[in-house]
Amino acid sequence: MIRILSLSLFLLLNTSMATYLTLPTKNNTSTLTGTDNYGSWTYQAIELVYDDILRYDKGTVTGGTPITPSNFNYNTFHSNMLWWIDALIGIESTYKKTAKNSETSAYGLTQFIEDAIPTAINRYTGAIDRWNERYAARNWVPHTGDRKIEYPEWVTKWKTGDSHIAYLDSLTYDQVSALTILHAHSSATNDFNWVKLQDLDLDAAKSIYSTGHHTKPDQATLARMDIYFIQKKDTATSLFSVMKKP
Repeated sequence: MIRILSLSLFLLLNTSMATYLTLPTKNNTSTLTGTDNYGSWTYQAIELVYDDILRYDKGTVTGGTPITPSNFNYNTFHSNMLWWIDALIGIESTYKKTAKNSETSAYGLTQFIEDAIPTAINRYTGAIDRWNERYAARNWVPHTGDRKIEYPEWVTKWKTGDSHIAYLDSLTYDQVSALTILHAHSSATNDFNWVKLQDLDLDAAKSIYSTGHHTKPDQATLARMDIYFIQKKDTATSLFSVMKKP
C-alpha cells in the first residue's frame, strides 16, 4: 500500500509526465462591439427584442399592468432566450450547420428558406434603427450601457440574388441564432408570449416557434417540439438564478 501511494505521489509531482490544456486568452471586449465571440450577436438580438417590446407595449401583462422593466425582467428573459434558440436549432437541424431539406429551400441550423433571408435582414436592421431612435430615452439601462449601434457587417453583406446557402454557410452559430431571433420577433407573434419566456413558459415558447419561425408545423415537427422544449420551470429557475448578470 505504501509503495502504491508513493508511486501515485511521484506521478502527481512529476510535471514531465503530466499533460496540460492550453487555455484560451481572455478577451475583455464588450459583447456588443462587433466582435464574434460566442454569444455577442445573440446577446445583441435579445437586447433588441427586449427593447422593442418595452417600446411598443402592445397591451398589458395581467389586469391592466403595463409591460415595464419591473415586471419584465431582462436577466431571466435573456437566460431563457438562450434556452429557446438552442432548442429551436435542435428541432430544426439537430445542430447540423449544413442540414438541407430535400423538398424545400430550407437550409442550415435554423432551416431558413431562401425568401426568409431578406425578411430577417430587414427585421434586424429595423430593430437597430428603432434601438438608436431610443438612445438616451429608453426606460431601462442595457448591461453594456446605453449607446447607438451599427449594422453588423455580416448582416449587410447579403445582397439580392446571393445564394442563401452560401450566405448561411458563411455565418457562425452565434450569428444564425441572432438572425433567427430577430426574424421570429414579428407581428405574427404575441409580445406577451415573449414576456412569458422570462418564466420559461413552455406553451409560449412553442407558440413563438410555430408562429414566428416554423409556420404551420406538421405533426413530426410538433413531436420534435415536445422533445426539445422540455425544461421544467422549477429546475430552470434555480439554474438561471445563478447565471444572472450583476
